[in-house]
Amino acid sequence: MMVKPSNGSQAKGKDKWDKISIGVDLAHKCLILIIGSIVAAAFYSFQVLDTQRRSAVELMSQRESSDSSLRAQMFNTLFQAYFKDMASDQANPDVKSTRAVANSSNAHAEKLSVPDKLDVLKRESMFSDLLSRNFEDMDVRPLLEDLDTQLTTYIGYRSAPGASNSLEDAAIHTKAFALRESLRRAAYGATSRQAMSLVGGAKADAASVKVTQCKGGAPDPALPFPDWLIQVVNLRDGKVSVAILPEINPSESSGAAKHVAPSYIEITFYDMPSLENSIMPTGQRVAFMLTEYVSFEACTKYMDEIEPVIQPQCITLLANKEQCDEAFIRAVVLPDGYIAPRDRPYKIAAIEERVSSLASTLKNFIKGN
Repeated sequence: MMVKPSNGSQAKGKDKWDKISIGVDLAHKCLILIIGSIVAAAFYSFQVLDTQRRSAVELMSQRESSDSSLRAQMFNTLFQAYFKDMASDQANPDVKSTRAVANSSNAHAEKLSVPDKLDVLKRESMFSDLLSRNFEDMDVRPLLEDLDTQLTTYIGYRSAPGASNSLEDAAIHTKAFALRESLRRAAYGATSRQAMSLVGGAKADAASVKVTQCKGGAPDPALPFPDWLIQVVNLRDGKVSVAILPEINPSESSGAAKHVAPSYIEITFYDMPSLENSIMPTGQRVAFMLTEYVSFEACTKYMDEIEPVIQPQCITLLANKEQCDEAFIRAVVLPDGYIAPRDRPYKIAAIEERVSSLASTLKNFIKGN
């Protein structure tokens, strides 16, 4: 005989399932609310980050635009001022050019204008320094070298051919030397900024070495960088002549292989490492720059015009009766794959190649996982 459940037990079971259903429904709604809140919060955070990113990009774009506009105005102003001085010199028939004055044999009439010409060269040096500071991708080497040549001419200026130095000539020599030292310091500032950028940004390696040459002797060391066959040929008034010797394979016994002519370069204060470099026989790209030059003759004649930090080296040189010059050379070894500012067509192709390689690597990584 079967016993039917009572109405009371059925009601209790129904109440239990109703409570469970209500709880599940409530939990489901809470879960949806929580997930919705998380998604909304994530979307809001993403929106905030995207807004901040857009604001940063717009700010950087506006900054770059204003900076480019300012640089363009400065470039225009500098060149107008630079060529205005040159045009005014050409427009005045009574005033000869800087080189004409320096090389003239007129004993008295033109000597009075030389200090004024040195003032013009001083302004041109300042313009070149401003250009090198604000337009690092611009090669201002021709301007700097031309100014150096003119100032060097004035250091040996004579008011009359064959005449001994007068007090006025000596004052011109001193002023021209001081201006040339200032020009070379400005050039060293530009080259050192480029070198630091290459070392810090492009991860280039740098090494410095001192080379000494005494009167009548050979440079020491003759091979300053042991990793390359680079021979110092001569030190002369802020210039270092260097021969890059070819690497000869010992297994090659032919005369043609053993008589490959070396290539010659001249290292000066005006070598821009980020714009100019040489290919070593090893295949490395190396930029050379002259960081310091101490001359026995300059220390003898113009000690007061030399930088205080170099004067102790002058005192050491003057104590040596062999009349030696010292040059400090820095070599910046560019990394493989380095793209120079002038390599614009190659730069685009290289960037596309690297992006393609990165996309391929990422695709293979995703497939592997």
